[in-house]
Amino acid sequence: MTIQLKKLKKILDKKDEKAQYIKLQITICQKRSKLASKYIFEGTEICNEAFLTIYGIREKYWRNIRSHFIQYGISSRIHKLTEKNSNHAISFETILEILAFIINYANIHDTLPLIFLPASESYTSLYNLYASTIEDQNTKILHLFTFWRIWNKYIPEIKFLSP
Repeated sequence: MTIQLKKLKKILDKKDEKAQYIKLQITICQKRSKLASKYIFEGTEICNEAFLTIYGIREKYWRNIRSHFIQYGISSRIHKLTEKNSNHAISFETILEILAFIINYANIHDTLPLIFLPASESYTSLYNLYASTIEDQNTKILHLFTFWRIWNKYIPEIKFLSP
């Protein structure tokens, strides 16, 4: 960087600092007779609203952090669903059923290492066939996209012929 660019950068940085300081002074703080917390920024006492503006956080987020601190002390906040299974998790048995269905269907139509299903079929038509067989067993039917995703992840060698 040239000397002129460095000087220009310093001037702009000072103007940014001044603008931030003016913004803090303009921020309207309501006076209370009894303050619960004291906020200090760079040696200057500031109000809650200015504190939130400086750190770029909202009131609700700040309230949640304070209540967590009061309840648990200094510790990281952990999401409620950590280490719990999702309500939409698919069991291993269900995945195996889908894979067995697709492989059995593919074995009927081809015996090559890379298996091509008839062009008249599609993911949707095979899914509909799967869904009709599962309905008879009274088990939960998965969505088409989940069926397609499992297929492509575990048995990508089974494909459809192009017309």
